[in-house]
Amino acid sequence: MTLMKKTYRYNVRLAPAKKKPLRRKKKQLKKEQMTPRDVKRWQKELGYKTQAEAAEALGISLPTYQDMLKGTSRTTGKAIVIDKRTALACAALAHHLEPYGKK
Repeated sequence: MTLMKKTYRYNVRLAPAKKKPLRRKKKQLKKEQMTPRDVKRWQKELGYKTQAEAAEALGISLPTYQDMLKGTSRTTGKAIVIDKRTALACAALAHHLEPYGKK
């Protein structure tokens, strides 16, 4: 009877797995990204008295706008990032620009 040599691969499978602690990375905002504070300031500067008016001006739903103001998603509770399109729309409205193609 011959003994088979146990390989490293075989020993690794038998060894109890060591669990590494989960590291969650904090999302770093880029300098050009819009923050909830910026959205509130934008609403105030443009004179939108209600959140509904501001949401309508941006072309988004009121719950989505409220999520942007809170900085968290209403469905998942996770932090949200205000996308570049919304930031550009806010800038366009602040400069009284019309939609592209409209004369």
